[in-house]
Amino acid sequence: MPAYIVRGLIGLATALALLAAPVAAGAAGQAALVRVPNLVGKTPAQAGQQASAAGLTFSPRPAGRQSAPAAVQLERRVQRQSPAAGRMVPRRTTVVGYVRASARVPRLQGLHLQQALKVLGQCGFRHRIQTSRYWGNAPLVRGQMPPPGLRLALDGVVSLEVSRVGRPGGPLQLTPEQAGASARPSAGDLQREAVTPRPVPR
Repeated sequence: MPAYIVRGLIGLATALALLAAPVAAGAAGQAALVRVPNLVGKTPAQAGQQASAAGLTFSPRPAGRQSAPAAVQLERRVQRQSPAAGRMVPRRTTVVGYVRASARVPRLQGLHLQQALKVLGQCGFRHRIQTSRYWGNAPLVRGQMPPPGLRLALDGVVSLEVSRVGRPGGPLQLTPEQAGASARPSAGDLQREAVTPRPVPR
């Protein structure tokens, strides 16, 4: 084969290789990126497994109070994450999951206010008291929000509707300890805990 043809073929092959190089580099770059899965609502163990399956690593970070008395059954789940779900990131990127601890709200209706506040404290919740339209011989819990059985983050707010004590038209009779509500207005707290506020049942 003449030398000039050989030189031409070599030049053509070189040009094709140069043209293909950016395409291969782009494909390799795309292959190195992975989509971040949605880890919100997962337990730390589940989040770690899902992140690993996507080619990522998972790092749990505590968010809010994490401890309660041994008798309280806690559940820990990812409340938010960074990077956000759906983003394309390089493989082996660390996804940080902010983990909240929660417990079930106890049933408080019918309890004396002092007993109800003791139970809430033992469960790791705060309280907010509102007066009821009902009267009685003792400050009894007539209603509560959130309802019993709902999971609420530790330090979350439980609003108590308490019966009035004394004659109609008189003030709610509470001790200084009972009157000192341990919570801010409950609507904002409940929204932050992913609970939709609604009127306390009467």
